[in-house]
Amino acid sequence: MIPTLTLNDSNDIPALGLGTWQLTGAGCQNAVRDALTLGYPLIDTAEFYGNETEVGTGIGKTEVFLSTKVWWEHLSYESVKKACDSSLKKLGRKHLDLYLIHWPHPTEKMDNAYKALSDLKKDGKIKSIGVSNFTIDQLKDARAYIPVAVNQIELHPYLQQKEMQEYCKKVGIKIMAYSPLARGHVISDKTLSEIGNKHGKTCGQVTLRWIIQKGIIAIPKASSMTHLKENLEIFDFELNDGEMKKIDALDKGERIVRYLHLK
Repeated sequence: MIPTLTLNDSNDIPALGLGTWQLTGAGCQNAVRDALTLGYPLIDTAEFYGNETEVGTGIGKTEVFLSTKVWWEHLSYESVKKACDSSLKKLGRKHLDLYLIHWPHPTEKMDNAYKALSDLKKDGKIKSIGVSNFTIDQLKDARAYIPVAVNQIELHPYLQQKEMQEYCKKVGIKIMAYSPLARGHVISDKTLSEIGNKHGKTCGQVTLRWIIQKGIIAIPKASSMTHLKENLEIFDFELNDGEMKKIDALDKGERIVRYLHLK
């Protein structure tokens, strides 16, 4: 049973889901379908991924928590609403459980985008509002306009963003970690391997367990049935304080996803 976390708008969100970045075509449909068959309760996609139609096909009529994102070039009031309608159509949904701004605009104020998100929530097209790749200062600005429930950021043992974790915890924003396995870089880590051996778990499973125990949502990408199953098998063990601290010590600020225009 995958636990849920309660967002600051009182909606619940699963603690683990499937990320679909770089999943395309039939492979994307099959991965989503297999994930749902295994019991994944959350699927994450984005307008920019170009796979919303495939994700929607893979989901079919299955009930699942679904999140998607509007691209940063579409942040005028009308563009946000149009993008949301387009995503809903491609995904075959009447509403989105979570709708996020994928990246902050590099130069322009986003108050019109925030107003559009607020209106979409009032209209019942989105249940929760989120952002992605926002800095603390950008979160502070956004919170003046909208109830930000989630900030989706790159987070893994080598990039822990501890200041962001502290801020989000303080103001009640949940973090959703993308690339939680550092694009596979964690699989040969000595510390994670030693901890995993004690529990009969892989480095990836130890990493996901570490994230979940911090109250952070994890959305690892996976396409094979083997990896989909492996990522689910993290709820039958627990890391002790010493093990958590050892993983905390792995932080080295190693960013995998390039921040194209954030300062």
